[in-house]
Amino acid sequence: MAAHIQSNSSPSQLLVSPEASLPPMQTTTDHDVNLSSEWLQIEELKEKVGIKFDLYANKPLQRVTLIASIQQLGLGYLFQEQIDQALKSMINVDVDEYGLHQMSLYFRLQRQHGHNVSSSIFKKFMGKDGALEEGFKSDVLGMVSFYEAAQLRVHADAEILDKALARCVTQLESTAADLNPRLKALVTNALKFPIHKNMPWLQARKYISTYQEDECHDKILLKLAKLHFNVLQKQHKQELSHLSKWWKDVDIVSNFPYARDRLVEGYFWALALFYEPHYSLGRKIFAMAIAYIAILDDTYDAYGTADELELITESINRFNTSLFEEMPPYARALCETTFGVYSIIEEDLLKDGNMAFSLPYVKEAMKLMAKSYHNEYLWLKKKQIPTMEEYMQLSFASSSITSLLILSYAGMGDIVTKEVFDWIFSEPTFVIASQKIGRFLDDIVSHEVS
Repeated sequence: MAAHIQSNSSPSQLLVSPEASLPPMQTTTDHDVNLSSEWLQIEELKEKVGIKFDLYANKPLQRVTLIASIQQLGLGYLFQEQIDQALKSMINVDVDEYGLHQMSLYFRLQRQHGHNVSSSIFKKFMGKDGALEEGFKSDVLGMVSFYEAAQLRVHADAEILDKALARCVTQLESTAADLNPRLKALVTNALKFPIHKNMPWLQARKYISTYQEDECHDKILLKLAKLHFNVLQKQHKQELSHLSKWWKDVDIVSNFPYARDRLVEGYFWALALFYEPHYSLGRKIFAMAIAYIAILDDTYDAYGTADELELITESINRFNTSLFEEMPPYARALCETTFGVYSIIEEDLLKDGNMAFSLPYVKEAMKLMAKSYHNEYLWLKKKQIPTMEEYMQLSFASSSITSLLILSYAGMGDIVTKEVFDWIFSEPTFVIASQKIGRFLDDIVSHEVS
C-alpha cells in the first residue's frame, strides 16, 4: 500500500467563519443539504471576480497577483479558461521590471501551466556567489514567493536556482520568529507545505486565513472563497456520510476484526486528488477502493492461510462466487466486498453511457491487486529473499499505484478515454516513478514503526 497520509484537522475544525451575510454551516449529516441557493450566490460572485480579468487586461502584474490568489483560495477551476488565456497572453511579456515577488509569481504560474519559462529571469536578484543578494532578507513576501517558485525547478535549473534557494530557506527560517502573525504564518506554512507539494484544499483553508489579513485583499474574492469553501465542505461531508452508511453495512468489525479501518483516510486521499464538486463520483470510487484494499492487504499480510489466500486470489481472478463453498466466512465476506465495490462502481458508471468502456479496466485493476499481494505472500511462504531487482519488479505492482490510478480516472467522466487506461496499464515512466515513490515511502514508514 502507498504511504499513510494523516491529518490533524477534523471537518468541523476546517470550517471558515463566513461574513454575517453568508449562510451558516450545517453540522448535521442525517439528510442531504440543498446547496442550490449557495451555488447561485457563488455564480453571482464568480461573475464579479471574472470581470477583473478584463479590467487587468493591460496590467500584467495585477493579473498575476489575481491568478495566484484565485488558485491558492481553491477557486482555480472556476476560472480555468480565463486563467489559461491570461497566462498564454503573458508568455512574451517584458518582466525585466518585476520585483522578486512578482517575478516569482510569474515563473511559478507559467510553469504550473506547462509553459517553459527560463529560470535565468532570476539572475538579476543574485550576487556573484549565485545566492540571493543580502538586500532581499527584508523582502519576506518576495522570498516566500521565490521559495514557492523554486519548487517547480528541474535539473537544468540547478546551477541558477539551488544556491539561491538554500540562502532563501536559511533567511526565512532565521527571520520567521520575529515577523508579524500574518507573515509568520505565511512563512511557516510555505516551509512546511509548499504549494506544489500540498493538498490544494488544505492550502485553500490556510490561505483564506492569511489572505483576509492582507490589507490589500479583494473583498469580493474573499467572500467568494469563504462561501465556496463552506459549500464544498457541506458536499464533502454529505459524500462521506453516504460512504459511511455503505461501510457500516460492510461491517468491518465483525467480518474483518484484524484489518485497518481506513474509510475516512481514503476519503481524505480522494480530496488530495480532486476536491472540485464535479468529481464527486471520483472521490466515492477512490475512497471505497482505499477502504477495501486495506482489508485485502491486511488479509494477505497478516491473517490468511496459504490455502485460504489461494482461494481468495482465484475467486477474485474469476470474479465469481463459484469457490465460496470452500471458503471460511471471512474470506467469503472479503470476496463479496470486492465484488460489491465493483457492482457499485458498475452501477454508477453505467448511468453515464460514455464511461461504460472503463468497466473492464476497473475489473482488471481489482484483480491486479489480489494477484500482487498473493505473489508477495508466496515469497514469504517460501522464505525467499529476492534480489533488489526482483523485489522492485514485484513490490512496485503491490504498491497498488496502477490500480488506484485506474480507479481514480474511472470516476472523472468523459475527459478520460480508453487510450488513457491502455497507457496506464502499459506502465510508462510516470507510472513506474509513482510506484517507486509509493513503495519506498511505505517501506520507510513500515520500518520506522516496526
